[in-house]
Amino acid sequence: AYTVRYYRETAAALPAADRPRDVLDRRLRMAESVREAIALPVYKRAYAHHVRPAYLRAIGARMARGGHRQEDLEKIVSLVEESSGRELLDLLASSRPPVLGRPAHPLPTAPEGSRAGRDSSEGRRTPLRTQEPAGAAQGREWRELLIEREQQYEDHFLQHPLTSATHDEDIAHQLVQYTLNHEGSCVVRYFRFGTSDAPLEGEEATAPDSLGIVVCRAGVLTLLPSVPYTDVADLARTVFEDLADPAFPVPKEGTCRRIWELLVGPVWESAGEGGPPDHLTLIPTDDIFAIPLHVATAPGDNRPLAARVPLSHSVSVAAFVTRGRHLLKKQLMEHDDDLAALLSTDTRATGDEIVDVGWTAEHVHVAGEVPDALKGKVAGAFTADWDGLEQLVSVKPEFFVYAGHGVYVEEPEVSGPLIHLGRTDMLSQFDLALRVSLPRNKLTVLGACLAGQGMRSDGGDVLGFMRSLIISGAGAIGVPLWSVRDSAMVATVGTLLRESRAALGSSATGVFDVVQTLHDHYRESIETYTSVEARVDRLPIALYL
Repeated sequence: AYTVRYYRETAAALPAADRPRDVLDRRLRMAESVREAIALPVYKRAYAHHVRPAYLRAIGARMARGGHRQEDLEKIVSLVEESSGRELLDLLASSRPPVLGRPAHPLPTAPEGSRAGRDSSEGRRTPLRTQEPAGAAQGREWRELLIEREQQYEDHFLQHPLTSATHDEDIAHQLVQYTLNHEGSCVVRYFRFGTSDAPLEGEEATAPDSLGIVVCRAGVLTLLPSVPYTDVADLARTVFEDLADPAFPVPKEGTCRRIWELLVGPVWESAGEGGPPDHLTLIPTDDIFAIPLHVATAPGDNRPLAARVPLSHSVSVAAFVTRGRHLLKKQLMEHDDDLAALLSTDTRATGDEIVDVGWTAEHVHVAGEVPDALKGKVAGAFTADWDGLEQLVSVKPEFFVYAGHGVYVEEPEVSGPLIHLGRTDMLSQFDLALRVSLPRNKLTVLGACLAGQGMRSDGGDVLGFMRSLIISGAGAIGVPLWSVRDSAMVATVGTLLRESRAALGSSATGVFDVVQTLHDHYRESIETYTSVEARVDRLPIALYL
């Protein structure tokens, strides 16, 4: 980066006739070489400062050239994928990290009654942010815990460096082939490009900081008009403001309409070419990870997006197509599948999603307070602590459910979600990445408020619980993005678990389509409600494959 910076400045100082024209290309080559050589999480801040901007500028230069043929679009998609989510892909390409022992310093949590926050809304899994007055006393403990667990994560990979995953230059072609071979499927790739910095004199022009959107259906890549990134950032802030409303912490109708107008409406015509898609996959970037795309609502239509079409999300084209996560849509169910549930419950998070779901007792394992209807009817009942978590992990459960509460640490030097591990400790994203292994998992639902937040970084990586669950081996993943209602979570997760058993019928095996099942449930669950906000409140999780 040092060499390239001075090369740029020297080039700008030369007479126009003598000025080299390869400044942008050299900057991109620098970024590519650094990414190949440095694959440790500890470098992600430097990566965000030097490497990601080079990719954003290179993509912006390609966008500024115009005249986008299919070949041009494939090159743009390739650059986008080369710069996005690389740490996650490096982790997936490396041998599975060992399941480490428990942390050295477990943290006693707050007494019962203060864990769920101050929200007066009955039956909501309400989080507590450390910046709130009620959270100030524990804020320091949570912050120190998160810093310590992150440091353990960094130290582990200093001792066990990752192998850099090779970028697939043909990734866009793989995407094209996927949509050709899966009739009715449509993939939408959002990506950031350009820069807010003015180019140096003589440097190739690039686009301003913007959001690009590429739609792929039936083997055709379509580039849509770009969106000023400031509009995306403003929308993300509006979402956070909605979710901070203590009386009704869900995306408001105006926000749902704005999500449609800015991010979903523009793709609707291309996505619906030849009829509504049978499977719509949205791949977010940056701030869009924090925006609940599945509740986007069109003008004149009160149905949120996830109730209109079978919908899933993914973290990247590479993970979805070449890493085989698209195969998680339909999965083979077997009669000996195991269901593991980690319950850190109270009156606002009941854990009832595992009740009356058709699982035989010998295949149900619970750490935490066993729901009354299941007492004496489960194969394993453990405490909700590190011992209990280890017992659940040892089962290698095909289905894993967490029910409980989360907090969000929001401090200058550290931020991210935490979830309660009973009354004895908290689980961070770093614990799930290094201390939980789910090698045969088919579906995991992390039913804690705001568990889906904190999923992006300035370096284009995928962070938070989403990354950790994928690393751990989780299959399809469901996470909430706001303070969801317990009844909605129970109904949604209960339906997924119940239908997975119904797929067996009278046979030992069967096929379960998690995307279609969630869509059918969402479509039915909104029928008795008329307002957008009431309907949105019945759609508690976003599904990631």
